[in-house]
Amino acid sequence: MRMGKKPVAGAGLAMSLVLAAGPLLAAEQARGIIEAPAHAQLSARISAPVARLPFREGDSFHKGDVLAAFDCGRFAAALRAARAAWRAQSLKARSKKRLVKFQAAGKLDAAIAAAESDKAKAEAEAAALKVRDCTLVAPYDGRVVERFVQEFETPQAGKPLMSIVATGQLEVVMIAPSSWLGRIGVGAKFSFLVDETGARLKGEVTRTGAVVDAVSQTVRVRGILRDPPAGVLPGMSGLARFGGGPVLAKDGKRGGS
Repeated sequence: MRMGKKPVAGAGLAMSLVLAAGPLLAAEQARGIIEAPAHAQLSARISAPVARLPFREGDSFHKGDVLAAFDCGRFAAALRAARAAWRAQSLKARSKKRLVKFQAAGKLDAAIAAAESDKAKAEAEAAALKVRDCTLVAPYDGRVVERFVQEFETPQAGKPLMSIVATGQLEVVMIAPSSWLGRIGVGAKFSFLVDETGARLKGEVTRTGAVVDAVSQTVRVRGILRDPPAGVLPGMSGLARFGGGPVLAKDGKRGGS
């Protein structure tokens, strides 16, 4: 009976060590989500038929490329009319100003003519803005995530046209225990195991959250990934590990090398 109890005691000690080590390992890991350096949902600024949508979902584009073009013949005509009205009011204002010098017109008439010229100028500028909104230009290099309209449709002003993400340095957003703030700051190194691909990447903390969640006692931590492969995309998730050890998978095993 005595000899039968020794393995039980040894197993209990081993279990105690595992339980003691478990919280330490868990405390060094945090779940994270990969994000693009920038993302946006672009909307229509005017209501006009869509003439051209050159990029489809997944396509890449460069800064300055036209992402959407509208059929804006009526806006172009309105701009020409507004500029003609501005020229006419400007001529009238200058004429009134000269007549005042010869006392052939009152100062009030000249002031009203000048105000009407300023109004016509503002209307021409507003018409020019509408014409400028007839093309939607890419704000940065990126890719199309989703399109919400098709060519020849006429979306209402303010309706989403497409969702885009920027290409460039990928970030990881982690939810970490607030107790980490005392030892993990900007510049801290971590490794990141991507759930979807099994890739293990190197990262560096770039900034920490401005507030701590009072209920969960957690804080947002952001970091950049160093040289991620092409298959790593925004939206993927994984485990980040600090302290120089290997990233552990959900089952406690080491991640892929």
